[in-house]
Amino acid sequence: MPNFLVAVGREYTVVATKPYIGPTEDEVATARAEAAKRQAAIDKAYDAEERKEEIREAMIERLQRSRCIEYLNLHHPQCSQCSIATVCPGFQRDEIDPQLCKHCLHVKQNHNAQHRESNKALSLDALLGLLHQMQIADDVDLAIPEDELVQDKSAEARWRK
Repeated sequence: MPNFLVAVGREYTVVATKPYIGPTEDEVATARAEAAKRQAAIDKAYDAEERKEEIREAMIERLQRSRCIEYLNLHHPQCSQCSIATVCPGFQRDEIDPQLCKHCLHVKQNHNAQHRESNKALSLDALLGLLHQMQIADDVDLAIPEDELVQDKSAEARWRK
């Protein structure tokens, strides 16, 4: 039994103990610090990935909003005589007289107002609601291809510099 120690004293008796072969307190503290650093790096990577995904989703929403506005301006321009936008969401042919708008009954030539990209009140949800109200939501292709996202990112990066 050369690996065992025997300790005997006046107030205690320990018969057989093995020497401690585990890590020291300094090694444990170092290991904990390294584990905390690794966890911080993992958390930072997750945060960066979430930020990238949020930026990507915002870019997709902005491109979809632009497509909706372009489609509405091209095919269904706003009435310049209607002062309330909810009366006439955009020109649509009347079934009886195709020269008149079915919403406001103004002639097609009076529908020359455009939706503006700078109008922040026109969110994507508001535009989609407008498309559903006009029953033309299926006519607009809102799928954004990946190459268009890459082109938009590079253009935005050049603009920021």
